Amino acid sequence: MDLNRCNVELEIQELVLVDVPVQDRQGLKASVSVELTRLFQVNGIPGSLRQMTNRAAISTAPIAVSAQENQPNLLGVEIARAIYRGLGG
Repeated sequence: MDLNRCNVELEIQELVLVDVPVQDRQGLKASVSVELTRLFQVNGIPGSLRQMTNRAAISTAPIAVSAQENQPNLLGVEIARAIYRGLGG
């Protein structure tokens, strides 16, 4: 049994997306989930988050996306990374 492993449940209640077409939102949601999972698996739980049991909200800096990155999967990766940084990662 690996004592360094633990379960993390992260619920995103609201994510403000400006100028994202409705048809792209499911792909965006999936890519955010996949990238956040990857970040937690590769980098672990951020130190500041380990000491907290509940965090009401985090704020991140706005994400600027170039025309080439304006695809749901690439945007989702950038959003996930911003969330992870906002959690202290």
